Amino acid sequence: VESGLRLELALSQDAMANDLAVSRKAVTMSLARLKEEGLVDKEDARYIIKDRAALEARSARRNPV
Repeated sequence: VESGLRLELALSQDAMANDLAVSRKAVTMSLARLKEEGLVDKEDARYIIKDRAALEARSARRNPV
């Protein structure tokens, strides 16, 4: 990986949906949006967080503490 944090744990979208208690469609749509925004990518069934700080900031805006 040229840049970013590569997650070595292979997660299927079904597994993510089950863990998050959401539909697989919701996971698919969310991952597509994150990829369009340049925050994540996928390589060989593994996810790459390309900009962790931006991803955390986006999450904080949507889920204020």
